[in-house]
Amino acid sequence: MSLTASSSATVIPLRTTDRAVSTPVRDREAARRFLHLLDPAAQDFTFQTFHDRHNGLDLDGSLARNTPDRAEVLRLYKRGAGVYVTVNETDLTGRKRENIKRIRAIWQEDARAEPQVIRLALVYALLDCSHQIDVVHLEAAMAVWAYCEESATRIFGDSLGDPVADEILLALRRSGSMTRTDIHHLFGRHRPADQIGIALALLLKTGRAKFETRQTGGRPVETWSAI
Repeated sequence: MSLTASSSATVIPLRTTDRAVSTPVRDREAARRFLHLLDPAAQDFTFQTFHDRHNGLDLDGSLARNTPDRAEVLRLYKRGAGVYVTVNETDLTGRKRENIKRIRAIWQEDARAEPQVIRLALVYALLDCSHQIDVVHLEAAMAVWAYCEESATRIFGDSLGDPVADEILLALRRSGSMTRTDIHHLFGRHRPADQIGIALALLLKTGRAKFETRQTGGRPVETWSAI
């Protein structure tokens, strides 16, 4: 079940002896251990309920809540609401930037920007002679990364760094649309089909091109156009 486009911040007391609440069939002991490792001294954590509208359900917002009631949050969870803990310590009134009081942990995704920002933040923390990375260090690192991104955009425009994909995108913008056969002819049929396929997949993934398949009574025709 999906949630609505809004999200709500909720504070849930960490009480492991509450037996009155009907809970989902999940490993609550594992959740307790996780919260204890996150902050052994904490008795309260801020949680967020979020939405995922991929299947278009729950459009009336019946799963979105802003409530301090732990039982209500668990009830929503049973109905399909996603509930996520706020990693950093908050003032227990929300999970926005202004609510963050202390950084408990730092995490990163396997992408280019996140690990670089973490490394930059570490440098700023060391320059401050700080024993931990704080919000100001992360903000400074993100500002540097934003500057780098803007500089790269000014120098390279919207180039993807893949010469085949860049050439296909330029041709699509000039012609309006091209079939896959046209794209092969663009390179004089000197590019392997798999290399062109990878380039087209990159254009599709980055939102620079789209395609449609047209039935012809014989072999379907795949037509590409720039976005």
